[in-house]
Order: sequence, then C-alpha cells, then structure tokens
Amino acid sequence: MAVRSSLTWPLRWVLMAVVLGFCGAIALWTFELGRDIAGVEGSSREELQQLRTDLQKLREERDKLLSVANTSSSFLTAEKAAQEKLLAQVRQLEEDNRALRADRGFFERLIPATSGERISIRGLQADALGERQLKWQVLVM
Repeated sequence: MAVRSSLTWPLRWVLMAVVLGFCGAIALWTFELGRDIAGVEGSSREELQQLRTDLQKLREERDKLLSVANTSSSFLTAEKAAQEKLLAQVRQLEEDNRALRADRGFFERLIPATSGERISIRGLQADALGERQLKWQVLVM
C-alpha cells in the first residue's frame, strides 16, 4: 500500500508561490504602514537634503561670527592694555607736574620781593622723620 498526496507537485508549487506572495504583500503593507506612522514620506528625502544644506550654511555663519567675536575680543584686550598704559602715563605726568610745581615754588621763593637789605625768611618747611625727629628747611634772605 502506498500513500500518495492528493495534490500534484505543480499544484503544490503554485500554492507555495501564492502563500509566499501573500506573505510578501502583508510584509510590504506592514512596512508602508510603519512608514506612515513614523512620518517618513517620499518628500522627506528632499526635506532632509534641504535641512543639511541649511545646517551647513548655519555652521559657516557661526564660524564667521566666532572669528569676528575672537577678533573683537583681541581688539578689546589690546585696547584695555593701551588704556592701562595711558593711565600709567597720566599718573606719571601728574606726579612730574606736582614735582615741577614744587620746584617752581622753591625758585620763586629765591627771587627777592623787595630791594632792601633787610633779612627776611622766604620759606619754612618741616618734615617729620620719626616720632621725635623733625627736618627743618628755612630760606633766609
């Protein structure tokens, strides 16, 4: 006794092809449904390309602005250094001016006020050297 299947080989191949086709159609339908749910469409490739070019432009603009900011920062640092140098020069000139005025006052005291031959005290200056010491300068003419 021999057991034979009721379907012939060609019919089995056709049935297998139909089942595989049906599985492929379900897989394609699932893939398309997933793309729709995720929001991936055909136009998203062009949008992605546009976003990439926009990103590149923004990066270039950022780099330019950073270079400008760095340049302005270095200029600001140089300006601060120049300002400090000028401030030091102004302080030195003010100190020199005070010293010159003191010298001028000293020399003005040397010039006699009257033409008489009497003794006069033209200047008196006292500086404290310590707690109990004083330094006196007297200009007698």
